[in-house]
Amino acid sequence: MGTGLKNKRDAVTLTIKNMVCNRCVRVVREELEKLGLDVRNVVLGEATVASGRNRFDMSKIRNVLDSNGFGIVDDRKAKTVEKIKNAIIRLIHHNENLEAFEMNYSEYISGEVNADYHQVSALFSSIEGITIEKYIILQKIERV
Repeated sequence: MGTGLKNKRDAVTLTIKNMVCNRCVRVVREELEKLGLDVRNVVLGEATVASGRNRFDMSKIRNVLDSNGFGIVDDRKAKTVEKIKNAIIRLIHHNENLEAFEMNYSEYISGEVNADYHQVSALFSSIEGITIEKYIILQKIERV
């Protein structure tokens, strides 16, 4: 199993699942800071922390995230699915532009994950058990 970490020079990016709102972003930031981590940025699905010479205690990070309903995503395919879900959530829940409801979602998702839509659609369905289209509909219903 991987570590859930992606190195970017002097920072490490954690891919985090189940982040759906600004409150989630705030909770993740606060909990990571309580662990003494130098948090650089937190957005839906990701937290970037300074790596410097610090060693990360991944078990503590996993425990604190799990206790708040989140989790670290280790698998490359699961990371792609989380990117898709977060892109859809940003578009549906955090966008006041009504044109977002009428756009071509396949083009949007392909651009967000930088991959062929048919491939990511098949991957999403195999991991989530529903189609991207159904997930979008569920998110629209939830927003209403």
